[in-house]
Amino acid sequence: DVVLNASVRREADVLNLAPTSSSTVAMGIGDALAIALMGARRFSHQDFARFHPSGQLGRSLWLCVADVMHERSKTGCILPDDSIREVVMVMTQYPLGAACVLDPGGMLAGIITDGDLRRALQQYDDIRPLSARDIMTSRPVTISPDAPLREAETLMEQRRSQISVLPVVDREHRYLGLVRIHDLYSSQQ
Repeated sequence: DVVLNASVRREADVLNLAPTSSSTVAMGIGDALAIALMGARRFSHQDFARFHPSGQLGRSLWLCVADVMHERSKTGCILPDDSIREVVMVMTQYPLGAACVLDPGGMLAGIITDGDLRRALQQYDDIRPLSARDIMTSRPVTISPDAPLREAETLMEQRRSQISVLPVVDREHRYLGLVRIHDLYSSQQ
């Protein structure tokens, strides 16, 4: 048998009655034991998702991008030679914060975000002669439909300049849809 001494000399409150220090010590010991057991039993992401399917962490492990993404037919798609006016019209019709630029074969050629439009307005005195090709990000960060939500969140937030939308593509780089950071968080509630 092993005894883990979790006693405290004094609680934090002035009357030494409310379980403040003792509850913090008990929680710390419990967390340490749980982490040690996870390591000893090789507890995996899949195990966590199986035993905690309804919590925020569990849902982010078992839900995948395909579960929350906006399918291609419900997103703004444009061609590289489309005018900026057409880009704005499509982004207004599909207000997701971006329009995906596709080649004639449906392959992702780039993305134009709300921020790209604002930067174009700052950079050019007259945007009318510009096409989508002129302001798009030609190699955007993408994700596959079967990626876990946690991976999408990491791709969007763990970077120098955070992004709020990701094009979803298949192995051949065919455009399938769009996922927004908002979609990730609203799915976890």
